[in-house]
Amino acid sequence: MNRKQLLAALKAEGFEGGETATLEAVQKFVAEKFPGGIEDDTGKAIDVEAAFKALPPRRLSAPKTEEEPAVKDASVKATAKIGAPAVHLNFARKNYEAKIKAGRAKFADADTAELMGAGLRSMTMAAVGFEGYKQADNDRSILGNAGIEVVKTADGITIGQKAGSTAVNSLGGALVNTEFYDQLMWLSELYGVSRVLARVVPMRSDTTVLKRKTAIPSFNAISQGASNTAQDTTYDNYRITAEKFAAYVLTNSELEDDAAVSIADDLGQSFAEGVAKRMDECYFVGDGSSTYNGFTGLSGALPSSAYISASGNSWSAITIGDVDKLPGAIQNANMARCAFACPRQFDFQVLNPFRYARGGTQAVQFSRGEGLASANPPALRPQSYYLGFPVYHVQVMPSVSASATTFLYFGEFDAASTIGDRRMLTVKRSDATALQTDQIATLATARFGVTIQGDGRGSTYGPIVALKTT
Repeated sequence: MNRKQLLAALKAEGFEGGETATLEAVQKFVAEKFPGGIEDDTGKAIDVEAAFKALPPRRLSAPKTEEEPAVKDASVKATAKIGAPAVHLNFARKNYEAKIKAGRAKFADADTAELMGAGLRSMTMAAVGFEGYKQADNDRSILGNAGIEVVKTADGITIGQKAGSTAVNSLGGALVNTEFYDQLMWLSELYGVSRVLARVVPMRSDTTVLKRKTAIPSFNAISQGASNTAQDTTYDNYRITAEKFAAYVLTNSELEDDAAVSIADDLGQSFAEGVAKRMDECYFVGDGSSTYNGFTGLSGALPSSAYISASGNSWSAITIGDVDKLPGAIQNANMARCAFACPRQFDFQVLNPFRYARGGTQAVQFSRGEGLASANPPALRPQSYYLGFPVYHVQVMPSVSASATTFLYFGEFDAASTIGDRRMLTVKRSDATALQTDQIATLATARFGVTIQGDGRGSTYGPIVALKTT
């Protein structure tokens, strides 16, 4: 690689030094943006200093003569081809692998990030009719290798498996299909706990009716040959209705220039955190108001008997015995599927001192992080354990000590609560709205439902209980 090729490739990554750039400026840019080093399109590491000092060849043509007409040398054309896109992509992947090692990346590997980035950009660009952006060919290649394609039809824009059917967004946006959505939901480290705990069901219409068991047959003692009274397992129905939520964001126009792997973290996390946070808010603290589209979460939907009073009106007044009451209070729940849910501050300021007060295994395991699952991504696993039960951090719950406030839930959440997915995540984009700032406007929408239905058996407590300060 010579200086011209190096500067062309670095320009594609945002370097603004131009042909007059110094070696020091180039080395500084590479060190800051690509801590893992750079390589060419063959995978060979590039010596920045050597490439910078290697001047491009200059071909001199012999003067034309009647006896010997000038012949166009194919090697000249070959020499002039830089291949910057390939080098550009390798730069991005190498840099992302370095981010993974440093713990700053959101995806587990560069392949997943690249696929996500290509999918998100293809959808957003197609939504504004800009299919010919700079990285379009690369994105189509990435998606094609994974068997995914973006198709524009009379009904809108779809994305999905080439050989299978895809959901159609008739509103003319771009639909993030289930394959992408599942990854997006777990991209957020702070939010998305509600989908881990609750029962999640797909919705084929705006309203879905589900069943719950309200009673089981009683086995009575009978004598030999005696008749028995017929009994039934009884059920009733509960309804879940999907509502629409939207977010309006602005992104830089450089989106069309960046390598797919480079945009995955930014766009992916923005979408993931936005929809996951709102879903958590509806599930845990929704009060039935318009802010939550009428959804009432755990804080208001549990029966009054499900709330266990703490020994005082502050965190400092809560005792070990208060917390221990929760596992002993729940009914009609599978203990193997139970968990705690609380804000991170409550876990460290209240539960953690209790662990060490108990001593023994609890304290040792917590201090070492033992028992925590190593599954990826992080949002899928609990952040700690208490009494042998997983503890999930819920950052939409109140995180400061207060009176008459719920800070801790315990139970089998999917036995008494449901989240319905009506439509995953849809994005619409426009490059005209924010023309003055050279940005692209994005409208992201999702439709889902939240209901706390309980177990329907008239239990004193039920599958979910809560600890509340007085």
